[in-house]
Amino acid sequence: MYLKKYYQLMHKGFSKYSQYRFNALARFLSAFIFLAVLYYLWKAIAASGSLERSFMEIFTYLVMARIVASTVSISVENRIGTLVRRGNVVNELKRPVSLRTQMFFGELGVSVFKTLTRSIPVFLVMLFFIEIPLPGSLRFLGFLFSLGLAYCLVFLFSYSMAMFVFWTKVGWSLAFIRDFLTRFFGGGLFPLYILPPFLQNAFSFLPFKSMIYTPASIFVGEVALSNIPNILFKQLVWLGILFLASSLIWRRAKEKLTVQGG
Repeated sequence: MYLKKYYQLMHKGFSKYSQYRFNALARFLSAFIFLAVLYYLWKAIAASGSLERSFMEIFTYLVMARIVASTVSISVENRIGTLVRRGNVVNELKRPVSLRTQMFFGELGVSVFKTLTRSIPVFLVMLFFIEIPLPGSLRFLGFLFSLGLAYCLVFLFSYSMAMFVFWTKVGWSLAFIRDFLTRFFGGGLFPLYILPPFLQNAFSFLPFKSMIYTPASIFVGEVALSNIPNILFKQLVWLGILFLASSLIWRRAKEKLTVQGG
């Protein structure tokens, strides 16, 4: 009974997003354009001799980081922003499932759609062109577990940011800020291991590293197999912190709960 309820929420998100097929195709093509830009950009940087790692090693990581970022791409801010502007958020709060749970499984359906239509096809094409080394079974299981935790982390961060919609009434700007922070500090635009040691340490104190860099680095072998449990534990710690933070922000947001026009 409960599983069916959650499945329906996930299926609703999947079905809603699958209606925009041209948009999905455009995003699929934009992923290759983005990777082409990264390819020539980092190839030029590598040609200058300023990189300690090989070009293909860095580009392989960037491909996986792009795939991870696409898989965990979430926008709770826009979803709640629409509900607030239309005055429908009160109806959602009357449901027997919490708002956070509704958003989680709804966005999970969207994430599954993006994985099937963007992440996996991009990976298969890149596998053909650059021969991405495939991980062993234990490393692959660690990657999948880390990817699942990364989704939960991105969701909780997006959900926490979405709570500010009750003050701003606008969600897209919050989503833009959150997405930039996640990609920049999380290793979505460059490998964090190329940074100076003091910046690597600074970035390690932020949760963003666990959202993109951790699963991508596990897959490409940047992380030793014996160290995978440690970084998975760090993801779990951040998961607990963001869960508590989202609950506290939601309590304050309920005090500001107003519907435009009434």
